[in-house]
Amino acid sequence: MRTCLPPTTLALALAFLPPGAHAANPVYANQVLADHPVLYYGFDETSGTQATDSSGAGKDGTYMGTIGFEFESFHPNLGTAIDLDGSSGFIDVPALGTYRQSSVEVWINIDGLAGGCCTSIYSTDTWASGNLHFNLKTARDVEHAINGGGPNNNNSPAGVIENGIWYHVVVTYDTTAAGETKFYIDGVEVTTSAHTARTSATLIAAQVGAWNGGRLLDARIDEFAIYDSILTPERVEAHYQAATAAAGDPLGFRVRASGPDLVFSWESKDGMLYNLRSETDPSATDPPEWPILDGHENLEATPPENTLTIPRPSDSRRFFVIEQFPAPPVSIFSDDFESGQGGWAFGSDGAAGTAWELGVPTNGPGSANSLVNCFGTNLASDYGINADVWLRSPAIDLTTAGGATLNYFQYRDIEEGFDFGIISVLDAADDSLIAEIPGIDSGAFAWELVSKSIPAEALGKMIKIEFRMTSDAIETFPGLFIDDFEVTVP
Repeated sequence: MRTCLPPTTLALALAFLPPGAHAANPVYANQVLADHPVLYYGFDETSGTQATDSSGAGKDGTYMGTIGFEFESFHPNLGTAIDLDGSSGFIDVPALGTYRQSSVEVWINIDGLAGGCCTSIYSTDTWASGNLHFNLKTARDVEHAINGGGPNNNNSPAGVIENGIWYHVVVTYDTTAAGETKFYIDGVEVTTSAHTARTSATLIAAQVGAWNGGRLLDARIDEFAIYDSILTPERVEAHYQAATAAAGDPLGFRVRASGPDLVFSWESKDGMLYNLRSETDPSATDPPEWPILDGHENLEATPPENTLTIPRPSDSRRFFVIEQFPAPPVSIFSDDFESGQGGWAFGSDGAAGTAWELGVPTNGPGSANSLVNCFGTNLASDYGINADVWLRSPAIDLTTAGGATLNYFQYRDIEEGFDFGIISVLDAADDSLIAEIPGIDSGAFAWELVSKSIPAEALGKMIKIEFRMTSDAIETFPGLFIDDFEVTVP
């Protein structure tokens, strides 16, 4: 039987993987993609000339000049960063469109500023009406310049950017709200101003890290995104927090490109099954409800890791989730005691007058839990004093089990604190003790289902289960009764 959260475990990953790219931890990327950017460069390439657009819009950039790949970013959630050398390296960006609302976002760690007025983070190739220049200024402030913005230039407070420190920078521009322009550093709004002429942002071809090959940026840069909407203060903070948030991925889910295929891998455990679920729009429904992809369901565990290879989907972007859930229990031994004693054994290490008996109880419960027969410590009378009687199952094979559960029904009416029931796991080879399972005490006075995990020490072995009841030298009671015994895996 499968249930969802808990015990279902979900591990989520974005797989937009053109050749040569690789996926970072998705916890940050998921926040960015949830806001539907029109451009999103994660800068996780290891080589080559293509800066992959993970927005799904196909606006891949082109690396120009000297680019350093696989530099350490602010946090592993961001994957890797690129390094621009301030001399020749930048990224050519294709035209995007004209927007009444826009937001620009970047993670940046500068080594220094270019000479002259400005150091370009992102600048359109021309300076015509509506063109955007997103710069660092000599006062170490951030500039959002819109030609014809009235004023053209809006700036953050001075001194917000220093050398050698990672910053999360977001600027939003809303012509529908009197040209309001908000600046955020590390998730916090630092100032609000306005381009009061409310000129729409016209994002023609541009460069990240330069303007027409000049004003070159000397910095590590990561997670550059542009949106045709306003990131609210709550969403800006959510992006910033996601950079250091726990991944929420207990399975270590990874996806990589391999030629025409995608290869998934995740940590797997005995006794678990896995589904591969997938969706192109993660906001359509919750991940546990995403469709199972191409029949990849009920995948058996191959510890310590599962690997699955599928043909790369044709979608420009697609989200995947690996769902882990317990495999349905498989019965490896059961007995309702209606076919006789079989391989069960019983005996006494105590005084006479008490024995495990198989049949119809007339004392204690007065009937079996199911059908006719059960085992009990004297079916027709109370157990005696100084009893020490045991009941042992036939051998049960756990040699290949990664987990196992003991299930049985019991009726118990024994003296609390003085008489006891003990469950032991024995080695079937010599009846030596492997482990004890927490015991049986006091009374329930009705049949009850008991389920107990079999200790890990017993896994990989042939075992027997022993029920033992002991009594003291004073009072006696109806005793302990067992029915409908079963061992399942897991």
